[in-house]
Parts: sequence; C-alpha cells; structure tokens
Amino acid sequence: MGSELANKVREYMAANHMAPEGCRILVGLSGGADSMCLVEVLREIGLWELQAVHVHHGLRESAEADLQFVQRWCAQKQIPLRTERVDAAAFAAQSGMGIEEAARHLRYEAFAACARETGSRSGDRHCVAVAHHLEDQAETVLFHMVRGSRMPGLCGMRPAAVQKGLTIIRPLLTCTRAQIEEYLSDRGTKWREDESNEDVRYARNLLRREIVPLLEKINDKAQYHIAALAHEAAQTEEFLKEETSAAMGRCEAVTECLNMPDQADGSGRKETVTTASVLRISSLMGEPELIRRRILHRKIAETAGTARDLQSLHVQAVLDLAAKPGNGELHLSGGVIAVKRYDLLYLTPQRAADRGCGTDLLMRTQAPYPLSAGEYSARIFEMGAPMTAIPQKKYTKWFDYDRIASFPQYRTRRPGDRIVLSEDGGCKKMTRYMIDAKIPREYREVIVLPAVENDILWVPGGRISAAFQVSEDTSRILELKWKPGSILEDRENG
Repeated sequence: MGSELANKVREYMAANHMAPEGCRILVGLSGGADSMCLVEVLREIGLWELQAVHVHHGLRESAEADLQFVQRWCAQKQIPLRTERVDAAAFAAQSGMGIEEAARHLRYEAFAACARETGSRSGDRHCVAVAHHLEDQAETVLFHMVRGSRMPGLCGMRPAAVQKGLTIIRPLLTCTRAQIEEYLSDRGTKWREDESNEDVRYARNLLRREIVPLLEKINDKAQYHIAALAHEAAQTEEFLKEETSAAMGRCEAVTECLNMPDQADGSGRKETVTTASVLRISSLMGEPELIRRRILHRKIAETAGTARDLQSLHVQAVLDLAAKPGNGELHLSGGVIAVKRYDLLYLTPQRAADRGCGTDLLMRTQAPYPLSAGEYSARIFEMGAPMTAIPQKKYTKWFDYDRIASFPQYRTRRPGDRIVLSEDGGCKKMTRYMIDAKIPREYREVIVLPAVENDILWVPGGRISAAFQVSEDTSRILELKWKPGSILEDRENG
C-alpha cells in the first residue's frame, strides 16, 4: 500500500489519462521541494521508466550547487539524469522576453530536445512531467486575471496539455505545498531552496508572498477555491470551443493557408506562413456577442500566427469595422489587415500582401463567384416533366434552350451587357446590377458568366435572366451547374 499522497497522485493521473503504464516519463528536476517530491512519488508508484532532466539557467550563484545536489541524489537513487546549461539572461535580452519567460522557454526547449534524443513517449507523444502544485495553479489564475486574460487564462494550467509535440503532465496539481513538504520530510528527502523565490520584483513571487496571504485573511481556503474555479473554467472553455467551431463553420467563406516564396535566401523554396480568412458579416453578426468575439479572436490570431499581443480592443475594432455601413480597411498590430467589402470580411497578413500573396490573391483564387469556365457544367435534354420539376437549387439552374438559340459563351462582362429581370423585358446593365447586388468591386471584372451576345443568363449566387426562363411551352432544357471552389460548400438546397 502506497503513501496517501502517492495514492492521490496515481488516481489523479489515471483520471486525466496522463501517461500509459510502462512508458518513459521525463521529469523536470530542479532540486526544489516540488520537483523532488514529483520524482519520489512517481518512483513510489512505480508504473513508469523515469529520466530526470535538470536545466541550469545561469541566473544564480547557487545554481551550480543545485546542479551538484541533483547529480549526487540521482546517482544515489540510480535515476538517469540529463543536464542542460542555458543562458536565460542573454536569451531574454535578445528576444525581448522577461527573465522568467525566457527561462521557461529555454527550459521547455531543453525538455523537447531531451525527449527527441531519448525517445521518451506517451502514446505517440513525448511525455514530460513538471511539478506545478495547487498553489501554483492559484497564482497562475490570479496572474492571468490581473493581466486581462480571457476565459482560457482563467483555466490556469491543465492536468495534461500538448505543447509543440510534448505532452506536459502535472501530477501534483491538486497537492498543496504543505503536503509536498510533509511527504518529503516523512521520507527523509532533502531539497534545495531557491533564494530568488523571495524576490518580490518578480510578479509571481509578489503574488505568492504578499497578495495570496491577504486573500487568505478573507478566506483561508482562497487558493482551493481559485483552483476549483480554474477547473470549472476549463470545462466551460471546452464547451465554448465547440460552440465557436460550429459557429465559425456558419460564418466562414474561406480559410486558406498561404504559401509564400521565401525571399530571404533566394532559393525559391516555398514557406508556409500563416492563414487568411474570409467571413460572412451577416452570419457573424447573427451569432451571440460572446461567440462572435471568440470567432474573431481565433481568426485574427491564426492570421497573425500568434495570440501573444492580441487584445480585446483589437477584436472590438474589427467588430466595429464589420458593423459600420459601407466598405473599409483596418491595419491591426501584429501585421493583420482587416478589409470589409459589402457582406465579406477579409483577414489577411500584411507580410503576405506585401509579397503578392495577400488579399488580392485570396479574392482572385478563392472567390465566392466563378472565375473560370471550368467551374461550370452544362447539359441539354428534353423537358418531359411538369413545371414542378424545375430545381429550386442555388447552384443548378434550368433555361429554355429554344429561346437561347445557341450554346452560351463563358466570359467576363463587357460593355453593353445586361440581365433581363422581368417578363416584360425590364433589364439592368451588368455594371448597375453588380453594384446593386453588392458584388465587391474586386470581383466585378473577373467573374466569369454564361452569356449569349449581350444577354447574361445567370449570375451565380444571384439572379437568372427572365428572358430565358422555362415555361409550359419549353421543349428543350439547358441545365447549367456551378461547382463552387473551396470558399463555399455546394449547398444545393441553399
């Protein structure tokens, strides 16, 4: 029978499917109480092959002593150990990150490198255990709250999460620091203290040393309640993700990954950069406000390639653009351009537009209108059916072939083109029709339409010519079908 803490951790790991029995787990081992407890608990449970990884960040004078402590302890316990030395201060200066963020980034890079080289795996992913506990979870949620994070920030840290091919597991996430120290003391296991944890110039230390104690004066279970909130927020976020994805499907006209020539080295190889999206504004604005904001947040982040600097004010600016009358354009921080054209909202990366792969390319290659004759199919057949057989389908239309007198030509509009809109011969010039139908200016010169002389038979997605409608006297039918590209589904009942 294992210790109470080991049993608790084993049940928590099983409930969250952290690591299959028999796999190798890399364990981040700093030498502090939390990571020492993590290794000891996993050893006690005994279901996995363990390898410790120690990262020397080069930030403290005592870091060398920490490294030596971990080396001696792992040798004594016969635990394989890998050590990595990094320069967190230099990386922070080079990258513009804060020291804590830079150290974390390098630490996980070291974990990833070790996982690749040693072949530690959980299922089909590399598995790394880190020693975050309940108080860390509470501090993380508070930190995200005061920084203005959205719902994902309230979720805190997940029991298991995939990051760049690594499965990061947190077996101690429901354990308190007091339980951890008691466990180590009962086993006679020593640990190292990190003196930098006392430095309240670091945000997390300030929360831990000064803010959380104040909250516990209001309620001594404050950290438990914050951690419980994180768990509920995580469940809520999963539900909202599904709702957002479903709503996005209703709003998307197209999402495309842009491949751009790599001009940096002149090799001409292709480099996948990011995505560009087109959304139907009427569909977007028909969604609940929370969902439409989440859709835009996700799409802007995808287009920028990161959500790091994306704030609610950026999302609001795009919403304002979508809601205002007329067309418009907005340049967002992060190199994203939002363009409104009638009922379509384009989100494209500035760097793609600068290299000829942005909005113009997207509009011309993924348009919600036919851009080539090859998108059409046609057949001629005898009527032989009642008028009720005429298809009421968005992308399939019937015409009286005897009235047309010749097979249509597929072409772009020309001066003098018209479309007949009523049985008495009332018509509009195509120039006027396209404006009134709110066809974006970018498309008007490139849409390919079926025409007989100056008569346009059909504008897919819009009107058909009243001059060639099927009647009781029709004997031969011309059936035209347009198969949309990737921008639209072929919604025959639309």
